[in-house]
Amino acid sequence: MDYFYLGSSLPKLNTPDAIAEKDIESIQYHIYSQLEEEDQIQFRYLLYRNDNKNLLYILRKKEGILEDPYFNFHRPCFFSYQELESGINGDHPLPGYMKYFLKKYPSVYEGRSAENDLIHFYYKEAVDSCGLFLSDYFAFKRNLKNIISAINARIFNYPLTDAWVGSGFVVETILKSNSSDLGLSNHFLFIEELTHLIRNNNLYELEKTVDNIMIQYLNSHTPLSPFSEEAIFLYFIKLIMGNRWVLLDENRGKEELTKTLDWVVSSASFPKEYARERN
Repeated sequence: MDYFYLGSSLPKLNTPDAIAEKDIESIQYHIYSQLEEEDQIQFRYLLYRNDNKNLLYILRKKEGILEDPYFNFHRPCFFSYQELESGINGDHPLPGYMKYFLKKYPSVYEGRSAENDLIHFYYKEAVDSCGLFLSDYFAFKRNLKNIISAINARIFNYPLTDAWVGSGFVVETILKSNSSDLGLSNHFLFIEELTHLIRNNNLYELEKTVDNIMIQYLNSHTPLSPFSEEAIFLYFIKLIMGNRWVLLDENRGKEELTKTLDWVVSSASFPKEYARERN
């Protein structure tokens, strides 16, 4: 499907005044309203990542768990606070992976293990349900998450089995390898750099590096048509990344940034003393 009007109507990214990055919610609604139903379903998975965080926030709140004082309802998202609350009670439709998660954890919130399960269910459904472009994108993000989790486990000496999201080649290779590069350096050239940043607890630079890795990946998977649904998805992915850094750079200094980093390795099983809000 080609979206000539939609593609030509989207504001440019990375302008000096970051107009698009500051107007992400209206762009989200504009894109969603113009997509065909099949592409709307795919597009939602780009939004569900924040819905996952918001769902966990509501569940923690129900358990009386004190939240990070910097927490805000995460946007862009697909569901409102009220819709998620209703969905938890079975009164509003939620995606299949969320319903499966809520069925598995119907009452007591079970902390990090439950959060990792939600992320696992999310990635599995996204990879299985989306077209080739987004399916590959989510698979790469999942691999990156697992690599960083494994680096954390090796450095901070906790079980690798606590770290995984899903399974597959990357997980199997890491489990068989005792080398510092996890047996994956021929496939992923950034492992040494990530290891150095994690070992030195340099979370700000790690955040930037992870985003740069994602940008490099996306630039190597540019859709053939600038008006295809894949091109629209690519635009929105880059918009999300730009929006986050615009808001962080405007609202907080570098020292405070480390308290609220929200990157692709969310819930990557950092040990407690290194934990941040990463769901």
